[in-house]
Amino acid sequence: MRPYDWLAHTALRAPDVIALDDGRDQLTYAELDRQAEELAADIASDGVEAGSTVLLRLGEGLEKAVQVHALIRLRATIVPFEDDLPREEISRAIEAVRPDHQMGPDLRPNGKAAEAADADPPEPSDILCRILTGGSTGRPKPIPLTRENHFTSAVGSALNLGIEPDDRWFCPVSLSHVSGFSILIRSVIAGTGVFLTDHFTPESLVQAVEERGVNCASLVPTMLRRTLEGGTVPEGLRFALVGGGPVAGDLVLAAIEAGIPAVPTYGLTEACSQVATSTPTDAAERPSSAGRPLSVTEVRIDDGEILVRGPTVSREGLGEDGWLRTGDLGHLDGEGYLFVEGRRDRAILTGGEKVQPAEVEETLLADPSVSEAVVFGVPDPEWQEAVVAVVVGTAGEEPDVEGLRRTCHGKLAGFKVPKRVVSVEAVPLNRAGKPDLDSLTELVRDPE
Repeated sequence: MRPYDWLAHTALRAPDVIALDDGRDQLTYAELDRQAEELAADIASDGVEAGSTVLLRLGEGLEKAVQVHALIRLRATIVPFEDDLPREEISRAIEAVRPDHQMGPDLRPNGKAAEAADADPPEPSDILCRILTGGSTGRPKPIPLTRENHFTSAVGSALNLGIEPDDRWFCPVSLSHVSGFSILIRSVIAGTGVFLTDHFTPESLVQAVEERGVNCASLVPTMLRRTLEGGTVPEGLRFALVGGGPVAGDLVLAAIEAGIPAVPTYGLTEACSQVATSTPTDAAERPSSAGRPLSVTEVRIDDGEILVRGPTVSREGLGEDGWLRTGDLGHLDGEGYLFVEGRRDRAILTGGEKVQPAEVEETLLADPSVSEAVVFGVPDPEWQEAVVAVVVGTAGEEPDVEGLRRTCHGKLAGFKVPKRVVSVEAVPLNRAGKPDLDSLTELVRDPE
């Protein structure tokens, strides 16, 4: 047995445990190991080898998880992204990572008995994946995460939340995001199951809990709020991890009162998901806190900014002092609980997704009817923040705001498209000569 080949180890000790479930099909760890091995052999025959960077276009169902595990076995570096993104976003992803290979949802094992090409044993320093984030400009920025990053993140999470033999995670988050990808990895390390769903609805969560044995869930605040508003909440969750943006304390308390043990968490791609995570007990007492830092992670505050270091943190972006400056604002209380207060940059967190205004502004300004564009987020009870845009027309003409939204739909991922576009004669400026976001926010709330 080779170290850091988590799937092989788990298939040996827990062959009959359900590894993957999507409500239609299931795979045990023995079956997953066999399918990953067969697919790895096919992929190796196409020239993929240790160190190859593979842009993996994710499809639906269990196949995408099999593909991920096959590439891990070959020691390839995986760059996962959604297959249905607009062509321009796909082109930017290719430009950012310059992959050696591209693979799509139609990739399947051939069903023949085979062994993957021999490779040296995995190393902790192997780059397991590069997760694309928006960076500070909205352009895709690939963050390298190693096997050690993932392993220590899984250990830190397990020490905080515990592991039960029958744990099965509800994963409605795309594997292209570190939160979704990490669920897949920490589950195979622990030998627990994952329930994958491609389209979240409150009903899908209830059904997964009541019919498929799910007892752990990872949600963004929008998903949790919609579940509460749906009126029917699942019974039997050990906890529901809630992250992907600031989590309001009143939402946490409402979930707990309804019978959902909501657990706030704070994390980021560069730290391989979780940095600080609460517990069900702490969440009830401190609903506005993200909890204490994981036992494998250090957190400190410098001039109001959250800094992180430790073995879960990617070396990408580390300062000379070994600390990662997150760009997020917060404070630690006297007992070491982290409270997240906002961001230094203008990034918008909407429905668990991060949107950089510059990217949306660039798309709007490409339209000849627009001379100025300012994109920002406004508080929203459903989305945390709603993406909105204020535009100024060319030569005093009023742009077709709904036409601009349609243009954005054709060029940007859906969550980046402004929920609302407002046309104005001139953008108000502050004393520094920059757009006055306070005035713009009021204008958007009351366009009259």
